[in-house]
Amino acid sequence: MRIAIILSLAGTLALGKEPRFLVGLADVKITPPVGTPMAGFSARQGLSRGVHDDLFVRALVMTREEVSVALVTCEVIGVGKPLVEEIRRRAAQQTDLRPDRILISATHTHSGPEVRGEYEELLTKSAVDSITQAWRLRRPRLIGTGTAYHRGWVGMNRRRLDGGFSPVDKEIPILTVTDRRGRAEAVLFNYACHPACLGPDNLLITADWPHFVSDKIKRQLGTSVKVLFFQGTQGNINTGYSAGLSAIGVPIPTRTFEYAREVGEVIAGAVLAKLPEIPKQPEGPLKSLQETVGLEYYLPSTLEEARAKLEEARRQLEQVERGSAPLPHLHAARVNRAFAEYSLRRLERNLAAREREYPAEIQVFRIGDAGFVSFPGEFFVEVGLEVKKRSPFRTTFCLGLANDNLGYIPTEESYAEGGYEVAVARFGPRSAARWEDAATRLLRVLASVR
Repeated sequence: MRIAIILSLAGTLALGKEPRFLVGLADVKITPPVGTPMAGFSARQGLSRGVHDDLFVRALVMTREEVSVALVTCEVIGVGKPLVEEIRRRAAQQTDLRPDRILISATHTHSGPEVRGEYEELLTKSAVDSITQAWRLRRPRLIGTGTAYHRGWVGMNRRRLDGGFSPVDKEIPILTVTDRRGRAEAVLFNYACHPACLGPDNLLITADWPHFVSDKIKRQLGTSVKVLFFQGTQGNINTGYSAGLSAIGVPIPTRTFEYAREVGEVIAGAVLAKLPEIPKQPEGPLKSLQETVGLEYYLPSTLEEARAKLEEARRQLEQVERGSAPLPHLHAARVNRAFAEYSLRRLERNLAAREREYPAEIQVFRIGDAGFVSFPGEFFVEVGLEVKKRSPFRTTFCLGLANDNLGYIPTEESYAEGGYEVAVARFGPRSAARWEDAATRLLRVLASVR
């Protein structure tokens, strides 16, 4: 109650002007049936056995004069380009939104359904419904943007678990929507961390830790408030466990709903504490830009070399298994074999591509005093940090897994280190730098527009 009162008082600062932003909000349930195949872990055994919490697709549509944009977040593992294009096409037919001003992202929960077959059509229809509902519900609203910082460790750099867990991004960019009296209607927040507190052994559908963020915010501000989570540059960030051990299904004691709740409530607490400080804006710029960035397919070896490496990894694993080696040695050998398998599949797929570069879409918005930039995959956190550092905006949202699902985009330095993300990365070492440069340039263009 105290937070609601403070938000209302803060909103009165902007009441002297009629709101120029038209904002609409909607959410549509996308929980799959029990028995659905689950996405997120190759080591997972079995189909879903129940639902811990429902999954949703949530949309925020905003209009300012002649420009309208839509920000959509889906509680699934990823959204590929064909799916994005179909959602945009259908939504544009039913609204005045331009397809290139619709952003579709995934939260990347590892305890949701596989996005294929009948479920893909359900997700497409639900996303379109959420956009069209939000379009129809647009009303004059105040907006606000700001950045919170969480305490302690939540997202940790899983490639640096033995060296301080850094770098990480503790920023939580926030966009608020309030009515003319300052009452909260929506909280959009952006944070970089895998929603994978639950591991391969979990067979319950869940949004993972973002569910608990939403739950706590709604308990504080009211159940009618929409809470939209947009993933950040989380490629090498999780809640503190080895990606390699996770890939082969080794049980990790901290991967529980109890820990997911703890993580979620830390993030929610930081967001709630920041809300009263965020000024409400009745007007401001609303702009959009879109461009294509060429990402070069990664071909680190010949097929013969990759096959030989896999055979050697299999031979070493057989040797370790025969020798009754300690469990850590056995785990390491299994991880090494898995990485060699991933690398071979990656190479086969890239060699089959007709072109040497993939045309990836980058989308940039300006909403008031904040910049928003899309990342079509799991970019390393260093990339988002660099974009924020170079951004001309006070608050910059780095929206991961947006408009495509291109997998991991490591930093150039990471390729020499190897590891899980590099073993499966489809694109080469210069990809991250290309994205940083394009994002910075487009953000600066939008910053110059009043």
